[in-house]
Amino acid sequence: MVLSPDGTASAQFDVTAFGASYAPQTGDPRTLVVHYSIYGFGLGPSEPNDPTGDPAPTGVYLHYIGPRGTAIRTVEIGITQGRCGSLPLSHLHHLFGFSPVAGTWHLQFDTQKRYSADSVPRVVRVVTVG
Repeated sequence: MVLSPDGTASAQFDVTAFGASYAPQTGDPRTLVVHYSIYGFGLGPSEPNDPTGDPAPTGVYLHYIGPRGTAIRTVEIGITQGRCGSLPLSHLHHLFGFSPVAGTWHLQFDTQKRYSADSVPRVVRVVTVG
């Protein structure tokens, strides 16, 4: 914080968008090939002796929660980078790298190797497989 001569205080900090998405979002989810975009998943302090102050790179995971509410599979989709812990555009992935059963799926993006409905940060996207 900086105090100016007129007695006002100011502080400087970074702000970033937070979210996770994939594109394209249309097509048959069973065969859809997508890029993932992750923003604002930077957690914790920087690496020791890192002059940039950027958070340590962190793995981002996608957990597939099936229509019955159970975790079916987890995959790592990339490693965050930069000050805000983002993965602006991943390499191509099949939205489902397996044969999903019909129903409503929840795709949870987070930084944990094991699925937990309470992970923070997390973003959940809903996908309907016909």
